[in-house]
Amino acid sequence: MSLLRDVGRRRRRIRSALTKATATTAMMTASAVLVGLIQSSPVAAATEPEQDDLTQYRNSIGADRRLDRCKGAQALRIGGPLLKAKAIEGLAGTEAELDHVLGGDLDWWLDSPLDVAADADEDAGGVYANAVRDRDAALSLANQVYAKHDAGGHRLDWLAPEFGDGLWNFTIRTQREMAKHLDDDTLSKASPEALARAKAVAEENRGKDEWHDWASRSMLSDSQVGWSSRTSTDIASYLKRGGFPTVSPVKDSPEYRVEVEDLKQAWAACDYANPYDPSRKLNELVMAAMVEWELEYAGQADQRAAIMRAEAEASAATREATDDLVEALGQAWLAEQLLRWRKNWQDALATMPDYPGRPTQAEYDRATADLARYRANVAALATSAKAQAAKATAAAQKATTAQQQAWAVADTTHVPRGRGLMYAQQSVQVARASAAAATAAAKATETARAAADATVATSDALLAKAKTESAALTTEFRRVAAEEAAAQAKAAADSAEANATAATESANTAKAARTTAEQKRDKAKTAADTAASERAKAEAEKATAVASRTKAASERAKAKAAEDKAAAQQITATGAGTAAGTATADATAKRKLADEKAKAAQTAREKATAALRAKQATAARAAALEAAATAAAGSAAATETRAAATSRPW
Repeated sequence: MSLLRDVGRRRRRIRSALTKATATTAMMTASAVLVGLIQSSPVAAATEPEQDDLTQYRNSIGADRRLDRCKGAQALRIGGPLLKAKAIEGLAGTEAELDHVLGGDLDWWLDSPLDVAADADEDAGGVYANAVRDRDAALSLANQVYAKHDAGGHRLDWLAPEFGDGLWNFTIRTQREMAKHLDDDTLSKASPEALARAKAVAEENRGKDEWHDWASRSMLSDSQVGWSSRTSTDIASYLKRGGFPTVSPVKDSPEYRVEVEDLKQAWAACDYANPYDPSRKLNELVMAAMVEWELEYAGQADQRAAIMRAEAEASAATREATDDLVEALGQAWLAEQLLRWRKNWQDALATMPDYPGRPTQAEYDRATADLARYRANVAALATSAKAQAAKATAAAQKATTAQQQAWAVADTTHVPRGRGLMYAQQSVQVARASAAAATAAAKATETARAAADATVATSDALLAKAKTESAALTTEFRRVAAEEAAAQAKAAADSAEANATAATESANTAKAARTTAEQKRDKAKTAADTAASERAKAEAEKATAVASRTKAASERAKAKAAEDKAAAQQITATGAGTAAGTATADATAKRKLADEKAKAAQTAREKATAALRAKQATAARAAALEAAATAAAGSAAATETRAAATSRPW
């Protein structure tokens, strides 16, 4: 039973139980956004937002999804026809379909669909190996009919060459060897020197942070194996920082963007895990990188699927073409043997006409019929090989076209060429290399046809040439694969350089725009300050005007009051003047009366004086009283005075 199991599924169950209550709202929100983006991709399926497993030293969100892709890619890379087809089914399908192909929805002791396909490939390989051996044995038996009745010194071969060995080694044996690594991880490995430096850094940091100490022990442990082990990416990050992250990088800073790009590059190369980050200082950066990566990956889904299917088509056609070649070599060998048999007997009978055991005419006729049949078989196989080579070439062109389309998408979105294709880049290499091998097989098959159709003088040489050409299939495959890999690397480098140049130009443009904006801002600020000053001045003037208007209104009110008071006083004064006039007239009359009374009093006094002088006391008294009465005229006293004046004292 295969050891390939989706341990990620079990981790997800444990993680769900441990961390649902502790995952932060921010991370859940970011995860939900990420899931929403992924669900828009044809390779995704509906799923609940992931939660970070806070018991781990890495942020766990998104890691299982990327791990599944890398496992599927491993099966695609090493698989035979059936395993390759099953891997393509998962990688080109939804996230749930990929999980199913990997066995994520099965109990751990059951074989996954990949396991079943790998076993079926191995069985099919065994059947093919047996068929190759049977075919070689059939060649020997067919030739032994003539070999046991041969003549001359250059007799026929008793056993046929093992023509299928080369193909079997190239396909079945290689496939079986590679299938043993189905469960192997493809993570990058840190060098011993880098690990030694990382351990030294960990010792220097020992005691500063207990949680970090535990994390470094885990990361640097020698017991790490499989898909959960550390990577060269982890060690490089640790060395670059001098430990684990202790501060969060400033968002959108140059350092932040470099780390985002480094993460996406690592994930594309199947260092699938998030970075070691015990304190979760990189959460925002990791989520930003994940969103960008999932968009990039989803954006080239159609091209990846087309390339993988093209690889499968090219591989199948190449296998058919090489099988045609192997069988054609065998048929051409039989033809060459028959030509030699006829030549041997021709030479023997020419030298010794009574050579014993000479063939009968029926044997000659059978040989002629067999030779014609072998030649016809080779011709048909050459035609078939040519058709299979054409299929492989067409499939390779599909892969190349899809790759060009993916590159166009990458250029449009300003990401490196090939990164979003991931494993499909190698599929392009395989498709093109397979087409080259199929073409070489078709060429060698055509040479075998020429050998079968040749005369005995040239047949042996042509057959030898065909064998040599068949041996070159592996070389041709590797040559074209290497060429394509180099071309892909150059395309990635060129696009990276172009993106870097564009980024630099964009940064310069942004800097210039920022400078211009800052200048405009300064001008605007100056204008704003001036306007504010003018506005303050205007406000002050307005306040002064308001105060002046208020004061003027107050003064007007005071003036009005004064005016009203003056008018009232004028009215009062007018009345007083009238009264004064009346009083004056009365006073004048009273003065006149008083003058008259004074004159009368004066007269009375004079009379009193005279009376006194005449000693006329009575008369004087009466005169005095009369004077007093006259002075008091108009009053009650006047009456009394007169009464006294006229009365007698006796």
